[in-house]
Amino acid sequence: MPRPWSEERKKKFTAMKAAGKSAGEIAAALGLPRAKVVERMQDLQTWKRNAALIAAAFKERAQARDARAQQAIRAMAKAIRGGTDRNAAMLKAYEAGATWREIGEKLGISTAAANQGGRAARIRRGRPSPRLHGKKWRGRIAKR
Repeated sequence: MPRPWSEERKKKFTAMKAAGKSAGEIAAALGLPRAKVVERMQDLQTWKRNAALIAAAFKERAQARDARAQQAIRAMAKAIRGGTDRNAAMLKAYEAGATWREIGEKLGISTAAANQGGRAARIRRGRPSPRLHGKKWRGRIAKR
């Protein structure tokens, strides 16, 4: 017995559904019980709705992260103009949500250079960044 939803049946189902056929007509054409076709239609609706919800949530999270990053970059630029140590300002911006790439682009330096400057500020501060967890950083900072 073939699987209820082989690739061939999926294609036929999709084409017939797009043509506006009823569940009974689709079931007869595919040789399946009507209940299976109705179940498949409901599943597809659920999947479509869930995909839309997930996409909206990802978009909202990305917008919130971008807003935090932009605010952190603005605060970093203001602090540097005010005389704050550039590396310390970069580290603070990173901890507030900006990426090293965004920080580097704002200052006209590479991502690696921004990261290295932040690392130097972190070492001078003498404690690990709140965004970094685990013993790896604590051990490195304590030894220096």
